[in-house]
Amino acid sequence: MPDAENREKRTEGKFQTWSEHTQGVWERSQRIVGLYRPFIECWAEKVLGLEDTRKTDFVDTVLWAMRAAVLFHDIGKLNQNWQDIVWKNEQKISNQHNTDFIARTSPVPDEQVRSQLQKPRYHAHFAYPFVKTFLHKILGDYRFLDTIALAAARHHSLEVSGAIKANEFRWAQLGNQSAQECLNQLVQTVLGSLSGEESRQLEEALQEASNAVTQSSQADEPPGPTDDFYFLYCLTNRLVKVCDWEDAGDTQIELR
Repeated sequence: MPDAENREKRTEGKFQTWSEHTQGVWERSQRIVGLYRPFIECWAEKVLGLEDTRKTDFVDTVLWAMRAAVLFHDIGKLNQNWQDIVWKNEQKISNQHNTDFIARTSPVPDEQVRSQLQKPRYHAHFAYPFVKTFLHKILGDYRFLDTIALAAARHHSLEVSGAIKANEFRWAQLGNQSAQECLNQLVQTVLGSLSGEESRQLEEALQEASNAVTQSSQADEPPGPTDDFYFLYCLTNRLVKVCDWEDAGDTQIELR
């Protein structure tokens, strides 16, 4: 298995805080959506029948939504249970103390140490209600946004349905710092300065999404090959996975 994919799947190999990893995948997504844009423009025109300004506006919106899916794909790692387990693992690996929310542990020195580590619970499925709620609040009630959210939630396994139970997710707390504060600071950093109305809308979307991930969410199914949005689903899932691999391995993978 390639080193970058191995690091991403095992959640180890290069110590990273959650903010470092999230900002890393966001930055890598900018280059990759630029590579994908011609394909989405062609799809919007040939399949959806959009032209001129309508096509341009729609493609801009789709690409932004796909990048938002990348930005929030690891929201499940801010679950208290997940943080507790991976920090215990990190202390067995490096004796490092938990001073920040973690996304990936250090390289495991040998199999003896690995045998002592606890496997964290699944985190990817939490992205579905969070991304779905966030995108609907920002962009409107469109079915293709659910498709993008589910594609993000399935970045580790095709079996993920996006279904979660109420209170399965609990926002992590580290000393006086809450995971929600960490999330809000990160979003402000990556999106830059916004107007008053944009800032208010973003704040409301983050709050609603933060509430949604703690509540129950029904299962969803990916679109089939005959669905208009199947192409978008496949491309979003690829974008999230490749950004994850690239940041984990600190390398360029997509269309290098």
